[in-house]
Amino acid sequence: MKAKRRGRIINISSMSGKRPLVMRTPYTSSKMAVMGFTRTLAHEVGEFGITVNSVCPGATSGERIDRVIRNLAESQGRSEAEVTADFTDPSALKSLVDPEDTAELVTFLASDRAAHMTGQDINVTAGLVWY
Repeated sequence: MKAKRRGRIINISSMSGKRPLVMRTPYTSSKMAVMGFTRTLAHEVGEFGITVNSVCPGATSGERIDRVIRNLAESQGRSEAEVTADFTDPSALKSLVDPEDTAELVTFLASDRAAHMTGQDINVTAGLVWY
């Protein structure tokens, strides 16, 4: 990338790097580290036309979150609908994130249209995290 004087580095972090999860210290710390790495590396390679950004998804629909919801419901003696609401109700859009939304952001960041975006950690959280 340095030799070609252009490139895109896109890291995947998490909203948890901005909004820590209780009892998830190792995970949250690692996601915070990704954001620090992103911001620092952006300054180190910017002069070579390389951009560095991180994407911070929220709870994303799919098999993994379905399993998490099912396990939480079982362990807490609650319905899956109640546990799902714990994830969706606090967000502005009252929904989980679609995986395609995160993929589209990554595609944009990899494109020439994002040539002047660097050092950013960008949320895809359905409006749960605003910073």
